[in-house]
Amino acid sequence: MNRIAKYESPLSTLVKDVFQGFLDPWNVGGIPGAHYSSSVQESISRDETGYTIRLVLPGVPKEQLSVELKNNVLLIAREGRQLRSYLVPEDTDLNGIVAESTDGILTLKVPTKTHPVIKIQVK
Repeated sequence: MNRIAKYESPLSTLVKDVFQGFLDPWNVGGIPGAHYSSSVQESISRDETGYTIRLVLPGVPKEQLSVELKNNVLLIAREGRQLRSYLVPEDTDLNGIVAESTDGILTLKVPTKTHPVIKIQVK
């Protein structure tokens, strides 16, 4: 996997299969498998250093936010209520993830590991 993806839990898949969208707690806002509050705007971009995730959370102080990484899933919550979850790529530098909240915007920097070019001599 080489990109950040919204995470879909096995429970979400089971509920979706059983109820086909009826009362599916993980299908908020019409995007199947995305765990989030539909009132949160997001953007994801990528550059040569990795990914940047931005969530617009007006009026939410940083003390109410938590960000956790568990089993390569980045979990973002407000006071225990999950807002978003993302499956991070295999080449993510897990120890380099940084979260910052300023003026109602939560910004996560998710760096990818650098892969140096190795020249192989032809004999």
